[in-house]
Amino acid sequence: MNMVDVTEETIKEAAALRTAESWNFEVKVIGLWIDENWEVCEVE
Repeated sequence: MNMVDVTEETIKEAAALRTAESWNFEVKVIGLWIDENWEVCEVE
């Protein structure tokens, strides 16, 4: 494996991490929204 391969792999991993982080953030936001709605439903 030469340096070009290593660099490409690192870039792919970094991109995958960034994608995972943004998905995780979206899931948390959706989860918070659902939690708030459930609390509202329970109060009613």
